[in-house]
Amino acid sequence: MCFELKDRKLERRVRRVFPFVFCRYNGDVIFNKYDFWHNGNAIVVVKLGGVLLRVVRDRGQEILEVGPLNASDYDWVDFVKAERLIALNKGISLPWPPDAMPSLSDLGPRLEAILDDLMIAFSSLHYVETKSQLSAIRYRV
Repeated sequence: MCFELKDRKLERRVRRVFPFVFCRYNGDVIFNKYDFWHNGNAIVVVKLGGVLLRVVRDRGQEILEVGPLNASDYDWVDFVKAERLIALNKGISLPWPPDAMPSLSDLGPRLEAILDDLMIAFSSLHYVETKSQLSAIRYRV
């Protein structure tokens, strides 16, 4: 017997931490998977416009990633790195080194502040340039 399990608790957390994604941007959860056999890992993917947000829980650590609408496994970018790109393009200085692993709750206001810019950067029109710029950014110590 094979069936997919969903992580409703993680999805509720995503909706609670990022309410603006669903209210203001009409975000839609398009993928939700709980993997019982691999340490209880889970993935929730939200589509909003031409960008995808992915929250991954891996061994208890929650990670926010951003990707284009047709993201392959290689197109997902850690939010902290994407945030650095937006800051660099706007001439904003961010503290160095960045948070090693910020919580989802810490990322809520940060995502809300740059979501419009992320939606442009990860749109099909701009993604090739964005991908090139991302490859040049150092964001971990």
